[in-house]
Amino acid sequence: MVLMNASTQPETTSFDFSEKCLSALTSWSEQVKQVTLATGEKVWLAKGYEEVRLILSDARFGAGDEPIHRPSWSEDERKIGRLLHNDAPEHGWYRQPLNKVFSARRIQRLEPRIREITREQLDVLSKRQNRSADLIETFALPVPERVIHEMLGILPVFRSQFREIIEGLLRRGQTSEESRVVVDQALDCMCRVIEEIRRAPTGGLLDELIATGQFADVVLADLAVTLLMGGYLTITGMVTESVAVLSQNSVARRNLLAGALQSSETVEELLRYITVIQYGVDRVAREHIRLGGQEIKEGDRVIAFLPAANRDPALCPHPEEMDATRRRVRHASFGFGPHQCLGQQLARVELEVMLAELFGRFPHLRPARTCEALPRRIETVIGGFDRFPVTW
Repeated sequence: MVLMNASTQPETTSFDFSEKCLSALTSWSEQVKQVTLATGEKVWLAKGYEEVRLILSDARFGAGDEPIHRPSWSEDERKIGRLLHNDAPEHGWYRQPLNKVFSARRIQRLEPRIREITREQLDVLSKRQNRSADLIETFALPVPERVIHEMLGILPVFRSQFREIIEGLLRRGQTSEESRVVVDQALDCMCRVIEEIRRAPTGGLLDELIATGQFADVVLADLAVTLLMGGYLTITGMVTESVAVLSQNSVARRNLLAGALQSSETVEELLRYITVIQYGVDRVAREHIRLGGQEIKEGDRVIAFLPAANRDPALCPHPEEMDATRRRVRHASFGFGPHQCLGQQLARVELEVMLAELFGRFPHLRPARTCEALPRRIETVIGGFDRFPVTW
């Protein structure tokens, strides 16, 4: 154990989230370790489940002013992510009007429409020649994209514009200028959507928020873009990663089709096992705190590394295995505390419907190539594949 004092600093490790660095996590004896990112910034990386849970639940750790994957903002730039980068009471003011829309009861009422959209896209998939297709292009992206756009009340004409914008917002390694351009594009496009809805309401969430009069249009645009950021690329990544896992797990595939309980438990285990938020969640220490045997100073940046927390043996036995019969555990994939994922109930329903319908229609569907040979999304915050060719 190394303590910080005037003459002693903890050993730092270069960490670029490469496969080599990620595999090295298993050899760490520490649950919390200081690392140096490719940018030169020193941060604390927490891999233990209990440490991650504390970071995301304890008010002594606050949301940072900007995401760690984008360059720092200057004061005169337009910002995005008020819902993500504010603590109480501001965070509650932004989130409270959204909570009822994403409640479990209201999401369950959407399940028939989610199933209808899913089946429509499976019809598209079934018409592909040679019983092969890119699952992302034909299914894993269009379904959640249509669902979140309908929920918000965004007309289909804007769909392709937002697809490119959201990809840009979630990309790592951008310059300050690239980041500024994509943020401006996102807010400008969403403001045009809001102007259209004011002229001709579409019956979605944006209608409801406009009617409250609580938010200025620029704030509405920010909140809507944030919901898009979490609303479909996470599901796209989870669906393709899940198909990769399920193609090797016949028990899990059978459980998906066996009934509501078994299907739900299988999806929950997939959420734990895959952890599509692949670079974790960052926080800032608001005061001195001892965590995992380390002394964290006020102002230090801390990354709650969700993938490692979900593979912590303290969470469940044999965490490196995907076990569809495992008793449900409270995994870290949706986070904890006031900032835990607003759309987690929607994600659960979408995944359960999409995977069950997919394998119900195409029981022999499988990746057309070995998954190791497929290009992965390593430059975005959300994991998954760039392309995912399948055959049935």
